[in-house]
Amino acid sequence: MAKIEYEIRGQVAYITLNRPEVRNALDREMVGTLHELWQEFQSSGSARVAVLTGAGGHFCAGYDVKAINSRQDAGIPFEWSRSSMFGDKRIGPDGHGVTKPIIAALDGSVNGAGFWLALQSDIRLATDRARFGLGEARFGFPVEFAALISNYVPRAVAMEMLFALKVYDARRFHELGIINEIVDGEHLMEKARDTAEALLERGPLAIMAMKELINFDPNYKEKIRFTAEKVVPVVNSEDTKEAVRAFVEKRKPEWKLR
Repeated sequence: MAKIEYEIRGQVAYITLNRPEVRNALDREMVGTLHELWQEFQSSGSARVAVLTGAGGHFCAGYDVKAINSRQDAGIPFEWSRSSMFGDKRIGPDGHGVTKPIIAALDGSVNGAGFWLALQSDIRLATDRARFGLGEARFGFPVEFAALISNYVPRAVAMEMLFALKVYDARRFHELGIINEIVDGEHLMEKARDTAEALLERGPLAIMAMKELINFDPNYKEKIRFTAEKVVPVVNSEDTKEAVRAFVEKRKPEWKLR
Protein backbone atom coordinates (compact mmCIF):
# COMPACT_ATOMS: atom_id res chain seq x y z
CA MET A 1 0.00 0.00 0.00
CA ALA A 2 1.41 3.38 -1.02
CA LYS A 3 2.34 5.77 1.78
CA ILE A 4 1.00 8.61 -0.34
CA GLU A 5 -1.87 8.15 -2.79
CA TYR A 6 -2.19 10.36 -5.86
CA GLU A 7 -5.25 10.34 -8.08
CA ILE A 8 -6.61 12.75 -10.68
CA ARG A 9 -10.38 12.88 -10.97
CA GLY A 10 -11.47 15.16 -13.75
CA GLN A 11 -9.38 18.28 -13.24
CA VAL A 12 -8.74 17.78 -9.51
CA ALA A 13 -5.67 16.00 -8.12
CA TYR A 14 -6.16 14.24 -4.77
CA ILE A 15 -3.04 13.76 -2.64
CA THR A 16 -3.60 11.61 0.45
CA LEU A 17 -0.99 10.95 3.13
CA ASN A 18 -1.54 7.28 3.87
CA ARG A 19 0.39 6.11 6.90
CA PRO A 20 -2.44 6.10 9.46
CA GLU A 21 -0.69 3.76 11.92
CA VAL A 22 1.60 6.69 12.86
CA ARG A 23 -0.89 9.51 12.20
CA ASN A 24 0.64 9.94 8.73
CA ALA A 25 4.04 10.96 10.10
CA LEU A 26 6.51 11.59 7.29
CA ASP A 27 9.60 9.53 6.54
CA ARG A 28 12.30 9.98 3.91
CA GLU A 29 10.38 7.95 1.34
CA MET A 30 7.35 10.20 1.71
CA VAL A 31 9.52 13.31 1.40
CA GLY A 32 10.77 12.01 -1.94
CA THR A 33 7.26 11.14 -3.08
CA LEU A 34 5.84 14.57 -2.22
CA HIS A 35 8.81 16.20 -3.96
CA GLU A 36 7.92 14.35 -7.16
CA LEU A 37 4.14 14.77 -6.84
CA TRP A 38 4.23 18.56 -6.59
CA GLN A 39 6.30 18.68 -9.75
CA GLU A 40 3.90 16.27 -11.45
CA PHE A 41 0.86 18.29 -10.36
CA GLN A 42 2.32 21.61 -11.53
CA SER A 43 3.25 20.18 -14.94
CA SER A 44 -0.02 18.25 -15.40
CA GLY A 45 -2.04 19.29 -18.39
CA SER A 46 -5.27 18.07 -16.83
CA ALA A 47 -5.14 18.79 -13.07
CA ARG A 48 -5.87 22.42 -12.21
CA VAL A 49 -6.58 22.15 -8.48
CA ALA A 50 -5.17 19.86 -5.75
CA VAL A 51 -6.83 18.55 -2.60
CA LEU A 52 -4.33 17.54 0.09
CA THR A 53 -5.51 15.38 2.99
CA GLY A 54 -4.60 12.48 5.30
CA ALA A 55 -6.05 9.03 5.89
CA GLY A 56 -7.34 7.53 9.13
CA GLY A 57 -8.68 10.60 10.89
CA HIS A 58 -5.40 12.54 10.95
CA PHE A 59 -3.69 14.90 8.55
CA CYS A 60 -0.04 14.61 9.56
CA ALA A 61 1.71 14.36 12.95
CA GLY A 62 4.98 15.76 11.55
CA TYR A 63 8.23 13.97 10.80
CA ASP A 64 8.66 10.47 12.24
CA VAL A 65 10.86 10.88 15.35
CA LYS A 66 11.82 7.20 15.36
CA ALA A 67 13.23 7.60 11.86
CA ILE A 68 15.34 10.51 13.13
CA ASN A 69 16.50 8.40 16.07
CA SER A 70 17.59 5.61 13.73
CA ARG A 71 19.78 8.03 11.78
CA GLN A 72 21.28 9.41 14.96
CA ASP A 73 22.05 5.91 16.26
CA ALA A 74 23.79 5.20 12.95
CA GLY A 75 25.96 8.29 13.51
CA ILE A 76 24.63 10.11 10.44
CA PRO A 77 24.72 13.90 11.00
CA PHE A 78 21.99 16.18 9.72
CA GLU A 79 22.87 18.09 6.56
CA TRP A 80 20.85 21.01 5.20
CA SER A 81 20.51 19.23 1.87
CA ARG A 82 18.33 16.69 3.70
CA SER A 83 15.94 19.26 5.17
CA SER A 84 12.45 18.05 4.31
CA MET A 85 11.27 21.65 3.90
CA PHE A 86 14.18 23.44 2.23
CA GLY A 87 16.68 20.76 1.16
CA ASP A 88 17.23 18.96 -2.12
CA LYS A 89 13.84 17.25 -1.80
CA ARG A 90 11.01 19.35 -0.37
CA ILE A 91 7.62 18.34 0.98
CA GLY A 92 5.93 21.67 0.25
CA PRO A 93 4.66 23.06 -3.05
CA ASP A 94 6.53 26.35 -2.60
CA GLY A 95 9.84 24.67 -3.39
CA HIS A 96 8.50 23.53 -6.74
CA GLY A 97 7.02 26.74 -8.05
CA VAL A 98 3.46 25.44 -7.77
CA THR A 99 1.12 28.19 -8.91
CA LYS A 100 -2.07 26.09 -9.09
CA PRO A 101 -4.42 26.34 -6.09
CA ILE A 102 -4.24 23.77 -3.27
CA ILE A 103 -7.02 22.94 -0.82
CA ALA A 104 -6.08 21.30 2.50
CA ALA A 105 -8.69 19.04 4.14
CA LEU A 106 -7.51 18.81 7.75
CA ASP A 107 -8.50 16.43 10.53
CA GLY A 108 -6.92 15.25 13.77
CA SER A 109 -3.22 15.96 14.18
CA VAL A 110 -1.75 18.81 12.13
CA ASN A 111 1.72 19.08 13.63
CA GLY A 112 5.26 20.09 12.72
CA ALA A 113 5.95 19.30 9.07
CA GLY A 114 2.23 18.58 8.72
CA PHE A 115 1.46 22.12 9.88
CA TRP A 116 3.89 23.43 7.26
CA LEU A 117 2.02 21.48 4.57
CA ALA A 118 -1.26 22.95 5.80
CA LEU A 119 0.16 26.49 5.72
CA GLN A 120 1.49 25.92 2.21
CA SER A 121 -2.05 25.23 1.04
CA ASP A 122 -4.20 28.10 -0.21
CA ILE A 123 -7.60 27.21 1.23
CA ARG A 124 -7.77 25.31 4.54
CA LEU A 125 -10.83 23.33 5.61
CA ALA A 126 -10.79 21.59 8.98
CA THR A 127 -12.98 19.46 11.20
CA ASP A 128 -13.53 20.48 14.82
CA ARG A 129 -11.25 17.55 15.74
CA ALA A 130 -8.24 19.18 14.07
CA ARG A 131 -5.43 20.21 16.41
CA PHE A 132 -2.56 22.43 15.29
CA GLY A 133 0.85 22.34 16.95
CA LEU A 134 4.62 22.58 16.63
CA GLY A 135 6.31 20.03 18.89
CA GLU A 136 9.86 20.36 17.58
CA ALA A 137 11.29 22.08 20.68
CA ARG A 138 10.36 18.99 22.71
CA PHE A 139 13.03 17.16 20.74
CA GLY A 140 15.54 20.01 20.70
CA PHE A 141 14.80 20.89 17.08
CA PRO A 142 14.35 24.47 15.85
CA VAL A 143 11.27 24.78 13.66
CA GLU A 144 12.78 25.13 10.20
CA PHE A 145 10.12 27.52 8.92
CA ALA A 146 10.29 29.85 11.96
CA ALA A 147 11.59 32.67 9.73
CA LEU A 148 8.46 32.38 7.59
CA ILE A 149 5.73 31.54 10.11
CA SER A 150 4.66 35.15 10.65
CA ASN A 151 3.58 35.18 6.99
CA TYR A 152 0.73 32.89 8.05
CA VAL A 153 0.19 33.15 11.82
CA PRO A 154 0.00 36.16 14.20
CA ARG A 155 3.27 36.67 16.08
CA ALA A 156 1.78 36.04 19.54
CA VAL A 157 0.27 32.76 18.37
CA ALA A 158 3.52 31.76 16.66
CA MET A 159 5.54 32.36 19.84
CA GLU A 160 3.22 30.19 21.93
CA MET A 161 3.39 27.41 19.36
CA LEU A 162 7.16 27.62 18.89
CA PHE A 163 8.26 28.12 22.50
CA ALA A 164 5.47 26.80 24.76
CA LEU A 165 4.26 24.06 22.37
CA LYS A 166 0.75 25.48 22.58
CA VAL A 167 -1.77 23.40 20.63
CA TYR A 168 -4.65 25.29 19.03
CA ASP A 169 -8.00 23.86 18.05
CA ALA A 170 -9.77 24.47 14.78
CA ARG A 171 -12.28 26.92 16.22
CA ARG A 172 -9.56 29.25 17.51
CA PHE A 173 -7.68 29.05 14.23
CA HIS A 174 -10.89 29.84 12.37
CA GLU A 175 -11.40 32.93 14.55
CA LEU A 176 -7.86 34.02 13.71
CA GLY A 177 -8.41 33.53 9.99
CA ILE A 178 -5.80 30.78 9.67
CA ILE A 179 -8.33 28.23 8.43
CA ASN A 180 -11.20 29.13 6.13
CA GLU A 181 -14.01 26.93 7.38
CA ILE A 182 -14.88 24.26 9.95
CA VAL A 183 -16.61 21.29 8.38
CA ASP A 184 -18.32 18.26 9.85
CA GLY A 185 -15.95 15.29 9.60
CA GLU A 186 -18.34 13.23 7.51
CA HIS A 187 -18.53 15.98 4.91
CA LEU A 188 -14.90 17.16 4.88
CA MET A 189 -13.93 15.60 1.56
CA GLU A 190 -17.26 16.51 0.00
CA LYS A 191 -16.68 20.15 0.94
CA ALA A 192 -13.11 19.97 -0.39
CA ARG A 193 -14.39 18.56 -3.69
CA ASP A 194 -17.09 21.22 -3.98
CA THR A 195 -14.55 23.96 -3.25
CA ALA A 196 -12.23 22.55 -5.90
CA GLU A 197 -15.05 22.42 -8.43
CA ALA A 198 -15.88 26.06 -7.69
CA LEU A 199 -12.27 27.08 -8.35
CA LEU A 200 -12.39 25.31 -11.71
CA GLU A 201 -15.00 27.85 -12.81
CA ARG A 202 -12.52 30.73 -12.35
CA GLY A 203 -9.87 31.86 -14.79
CA PRO A 204 -6.83 29.59 -14.22
CA LEU A 205 -4.26 32.09 -15.48
CA ALA A 206 -5.65 34.79 -13.18
CA ILE A 207 -5.55 32.47 -10.16
CA MET A 208 -1.97 31.39 -10.87
CA ALA A 209 -0.80 34.99 -11.33
CA MET A 210 -2.46 36.10 -8.10
CA LYS A 211 -0.95 33.19 -6.17
CA GLU A 212 2.52 34.16 -7.37
CA LEU A 213 1.92 37.76 -6.33
CA ILE A 214 0.63 36.83 -2.87
CA ASN A 215 3.58 34.52 -2.25
CA PHE A 216 6.23 36.90 -3.59
CA ASP A 217 8.92 37.50 -0.97
CA PRO A 218 12.16 39.13 -2.16
CA ASN A 219 13.88 38.10 1.09
CA TYR A 220 12.89 34.42 0.88
CA LYS A 221 16.30 33.06 -0.15
CA GLU A 222 18.13 35.08 2.50
CA LYS A 223 15.73 33.82 5.19
CA ILE A 224 16.41 30.21 4.13
CA ARG A 225 20.17 30.80 4.06
CA PHE A 226 20.09 32.22 7.58
CA THR A 227 17.84 29.34 8.71
CA ALA A 228 20.39 26.79 7.52
CA GLU A 229 23.14 28.65 9.40
CA LYS A 230 21.18 28.49 12.66
CA VAL A 231 19.41 25.13 12.40
CA VAL A 232 22.12 22.66 11.35
CA PRO A 233 24.40 23.00 14.43
CA VAL A 234 21.43 22.72 16.80
CA VAL A 235 20.05 19.59 15.12
CA ASN A 236 23.51 17.99 15.36
CA SER A 237 23.98 18.99 19.02
CA GLU A 238 24.15 16.58 21.95
CA ASP A 239 20.99 18.20 23.35
CA THR A 240 18.95 17.22 20.31
CA LYS A 241 20.32 13.69 20.25
CA GLU A 242 19.47 13.33 23.95
CA ALA A 243 15.94 14.69 23.45
CA VAL A 244 15.20 12.26 20.61
CA ARG A 245 16.54 9.33 22.64
CA ALA A 246 14.44 10.42 25.60
CA PHE A 247 11.29 10.47 23.47
CA VAL A 248 11.93 6.97 22.16
CA GLU A 249 12.72 5.74 25.69
CA LYS A 250 9.63 7.54 27.08
CA ARG A 251 11.46 9.72 29.61
CA LYS A 252 12.27 13.39 30.10
CA PRO A 253 15.43 14.69 28.41
CA GLU A 254 18.40 15.95 30.38
CA TRP A 255 19.35 19.22 28.71
CA LYS A 256 23.07 19.99 28.57
CA LEU A 257 23.12 23.16 26.41
CA ARG A 258 25.74 21.76 24.07
